[in-house]
Amino acid sequence: FKFYGYRRIAAYSQLNNDCPKISEYMTLKLMRELGIRSRMQKRYRKPKTVVTVDQKPNLIRHLHDLSGVWQTDITYIQLTNHRWVYLATVLDPEKRKVLGYKIGDT
Repeated sequence: FKFYGYRRIAAYSQLNNDCPKISEYMTLKLMRELGIRSRMQKRYRKPKTVVTVDQKPNLIRHLHDLSGVWQTDITYIQLTNHRWVYLATVLDPEKRKVLGYKIGDT
């Protein structure tokens, strides 16, 4: 049972006639008391987002001449002291260079 978590062990005990029937909660409680942990962690599943507003068309995607086009981006960055700062950048997609940036906390 190296890779089994408490849910699988409890389900196995319900299906197998040779094992005593045990609930998920009791399995979890016993595993914690005995210091038993599964080798595999439960996978993180990114929540699905639902878009309720119509998306705007991407006007830059099909342009062949990118001269005069700039792109912007704002990114939130968490520092080591648990503070958040904002990084605002201006990009030139034609030259693939950062034209300017600013970091601020407000």
